[in-house]
Amino acid sequence: MKKFFYNILLFFVRLFCRIFFRMKVNGKENFPKDGALIFCANHTSNWDLVFLFSFLPREVRFMAKKEIFSWFFIGSLARFLGAFPVNRGKPDLKAMRTALQILKDNQVLGIFPEGTRLKSEDAENAKAGIALFAYQSKADIMPCYIDIENKKIRPFCKVIINFGTVIKNEELNLEKKDSESLKKASVYILDKIYKMSEEK
Repeated sequence: MKKFFYNILLFFVRLFCRIFFRMKVNGKENFPKDGALIFCANHTSNWDLVFLFSFLPREVRFMAKKEIFSWFFIGSLARFLGAFPVNRGKPDLKAMRTALQILKDNQVLGIFPEGTRLKSEDAENAKAGIALFAYQSKADIMPCYIDIENKKIRPFCKVIINFGTVIKNEELNLEKKDSESLKKASVYILDKIYKMSEEK
């Protein structure tokens, strides 16, 4: 029953995006059809989740800031879509356990590497948590770049979603879990994402 309503919701959200925005999606064929995967995208707009939900080839369970779950409608919708809350102010062990269980179950974990919405692009803003999940799960990374025309949401603006090629876990050189290695690997992932802005 949940899958039935999920597909109905997906249909209408996708239709909405097609009507009110000039959508272009590249590289959907790069998305693995099964297996554990960490999905990472840049984050510049509150609409990012809507755009991604509309065109992701697989169901992705996003880690989202806990504040949105305090809003009844949006919070309920987020939970229905498989999102789960994380406390960004301090280490959240419950959220970490949930994220690792998603990967253990061969599902897709969704994370915004910057940790919050940013207008400027600096790979050094990457949070080490992405690499930590990659280290503990050995999952590969699916990078994605969302390009919004003039970085401003408005009716009929052009929105491009670029799905990149999978970043293999071994590319991250995560042989140990020290903070320097994790930060370096996270910066590597976010840099790869930003460079996809040229693939239009």
